[in-house]
Amino acid sequence: MLIINIAAALAFQQQPLPQPLDSVYETADLAALVGRAAAANALPPADLSGYRARIETELSFVQLEPDGRETLLQLEQLASDLYWRRDGGMLQEMLGYRSQTLGATFSGLSFFDVPWLVPTLYGDRLDLVRTSRPARSESGALLHRRAMHPFASRRDEVYRFAGGDTVDIIRLPDRTLHIVRVRVEARGTPARPTLLFEGDIDLDAERLNIVRMQGRLIPSGRSSTFLDAIAQGVLFVRFETAEWDGQYWLPRQQRFEAQAVSRLSEGRIVFRVVSRFVDVWPNDPDAVARAPDPREYPYGLIRGSENLGALSNFSDWEIGIGTLSGDANARDFDAYAPPSMVPTGEPRLTFSTRHFSHLFRLNHVEPVFTGLGLTYDFGTTAPGMLLRLHGGYAWNEGAVRGGGEVLRRSASWEVGARAERQLAHTNDFTGTFEPEPGVPPIIGAEQFDYVDRRIGSLIARSTGDNWMVMRFEAARAADRNVGRNVVPLDDPDSAPEPINASRLNRPAFEGDYWLGRASVHRNPSAGGLSLQPGLGMRLAWEGATGDLDWQRVETGASLRRMFGRFTLSGRADAGIVFSDSTPPQAMFELGTVADLPGFEHKAFTGDRAALGRVGVMYTLPIFNAPIRMGSLWLPAPAPAPSVAVQVGWTDARTETFEIMQRFGWQTSNGARAALDLRMRFFGGSVSIGAARPLDQGGEWRFVWGLAGGI
Repeated sequence: MLIINIAAALAFQQQPLPQPLDSVYETADLAALVGRAAAANALPPADLSGYRARIETELSFVQLEPDGRETLLQLEQLASDLYWRRDGGMLQEMLGYRSQTLGATFSGLSFFDVPWLVPTLYGDRLDLVRTSRPARSESGALLHRRAMHPFASRRDEVYRFAGGDTVDIIRLPDRTLHIVRVRVEARGTPARPTLLFEGDIDLDAERLNIVRMQGRLIPSGRSSTFLDAIAQGVLFVRFETAEWDGQYWLPRQQRFEAQAVSRLSEGRIVFRVVSRFVDVWPNDPDAVARAPDPREYPYGLIRGSENLGALSNFSDWEIGIGTLSGDANARDFDAYAPPSMVPTGEPRLTFSTRHFSHLFRLNHVEPVFTGLGLTYDFGTTAPGMLLRLHGGYAWNEGAVRGGGEVLRRSASWEVGARAERQLAHTNDFTGTFEPEPGVPPIIGAEQFDYVDRRIGSLIARSTGDNWMVMRFEAARAADRNVGRNVVPLDDPDSAPEPINASRLNRPAFEGDYWLGRASVHRNPSAGGLSLQPGLGMRLAWEGATGDLDWQRVETGASLRRMFGRFTLSGRADAGIVFSDSTPPQAMFELGTVADLPGFEHKAFTGDRAALGRVGVMYTLPIFNAPIRMGSLWLPAPAPAPSVAVQVGWTDARTETFEIMQRFGWQTSNGARAALDLRMRFFGGSVSIGAARPLDQGGEWRFVWGLAGGI
């Protein structure tokens, strides 16, 4: 919650402006082009009285991981009608609302008292990213801060222009558009506090209308705050227009996002707003009639938010929830980010770790681990190069764990070397895509088993395309059993009672070996601990040779879709291990709250396994709108019953089965199924219910969860 608040609060923090330059325009031809564009965009077309538009918007909170993968934490979708007229009057009327969340966080609507939509890109000023009602002086004069348009009459005082080359050609049925790009830089500070734009503007070379505008907003004339010492906030914008009725360039899609980057870590928290103008009706009489007087409502007016409960019955959605957010990535704006946010910035040392579990975790082995970490970004001295160190202590186990790595990032790959002592987990078919296999979990740690692993690796991972991620690893590793609360290898029947834990850790075969891994993930952000809809697929191979020897292949697919009040979730996984003496840590195990709930813990083991999961959740038409308390919107409880069925299977070759018998482990003896019934809240993230095997005589067991997924 704190970092989400920081993300919003830092959106308008002071950014250092470049020193004034000698020249405003790169060339005389560019100066003429910008002059003509400024004249063409000074006012809306004379025959445009206003317009009405149907708009769908997604408000989302996103966590950007250091590896570039995004986790969608909260998602809200709104349908609105916008009424705008040329004198500035604007009404945004909300029609529909629905949401999903991974936890009980406040609604993104908490930030908006006025419309967030930008009706046009015409004029000397841009009405960008307003959040609160306007302030007035004691005399009633309007006190507002607006963004200075790069084509404003006083542009030469604060902007510098470059470019002007053709960057694209768009072929329309009746004509061909040549798109020229103008680069805008903020070079000075205006007398009054003003938002300045820095980025690219794409123009129709013939009519000089603005086709696209993307970059960041720099607040000038604002002093620093205490937040600047712990985090940096940057506000990025992207506006796209389209030609409506063959003559008016009006909005098509708008996106802005506040990104908060901790000065103590690498990750980012993003508040993202993406709006799609589904349809626009220029010169609609309702727009002129319904838009309020801009003298009374200079920032426009929002209606409908006072009754979001009724809006949850809206069913005329044009865009599936999560679609707009799924097409965006925080890295899209790296070309416009300040130097401190990208690898080419100044060298920087921060207190941070690759994963939060390297700082703190609880489990039945350690059971409390605390640690520290340092990250050094070489900046301009070695662009893209990072050095990470982390270490900590398991207080009851008495073990020191940690390590270090050096890596280099490019536009499409991350390559590095790593050496560390890990507490690696051995669970299978987990619901979360793991960029680093074996990272100890924070939530549900009691459901996992662990091995004490020393490993030195060379790792390469693709970073250029979040839709398809590849990872390769070559390593030298050594496995040892954990030092506490574990079943002994030599005499399993003499296993002690668990030490302050509900059960003992499963044992591992010990030995040194060479290890190779390769994996391919399609749409890795879909499914798991993310609200991202869509289809995700994966294929993974792992091979070991030495004291321990095995070859393991896994494949899987996940799907998440929403149809009205119904959410459908499905996942299928399968794998096989080849080994003359299969180590327990390489075997498949089924039977947790996430796979085959209702059975005993890890009831089924084997060297071959398959698991299918499908669930449906129905959001009830009650209590599914945010609750307003003062300036905050608390999350909707959104009660939703769900039903899920899981079918699992394990089997083992004779050699593997003999090893399993030493510990009393069994195969599934055919396909086994479980029924899971729950009541879910907050979009499905919190759940309680019961599960039972679908075998004759199966008993119901209490189940609960604090993570997404059906």
